[in-house]
Amino acid sequence: MRGQAAETGLLISPAINGYSEAADRRVSFDPEQARALLAEAGYPDGFTFGLRCPNDRYINDEAICTAVISMLARVGLTVQLISEPVARYWSNLRASEFDMYMLGWSPGPFDAEHPIRFPMATPNPDRTFGSWNFGRVSPTSAIRRG
Repeated sequence: MRGQAAETGLLISPAINGYSEAADRRVSFDPEQARALLAEAGYPDGFTFGLRCPNDRYINDEAICTAVISMLARVGLTVQLISEPVARYWSNLRASEFDMYMLGWSPGPFDAEHPIRFPMATPNPDRTFGSWNFGRVSPTSAIRRG
């Protein structure tokens, strides 16, 4: 990213209303701990999955996905890259044709509510809440289980 990116522990940047410096703490990279957690979850040898990535949407999108693949390989995960033009990418995400995917988000109103409502909220077909949550993961369900 030629010095134009920063490590973060949050979905939002310091330029967004709702940012918390206290919450912006990254989890340290610990490959041994990651392997132990995979083994505890029943995957001592890791597993294979696909990563869907656009190759013409974001700056360095395919290169970023390639870097993520090499990082995940260090903990025993094998990732198959599916790189495609954004014209096909969105329809494949909406059709749930992915295991893992890349998504960038720029909150137009510069408020943390925007990325929480669209890509993070529990999908609700009657509202815009969760309309970009292609994985259909419900944060409230995860919290209750967790």
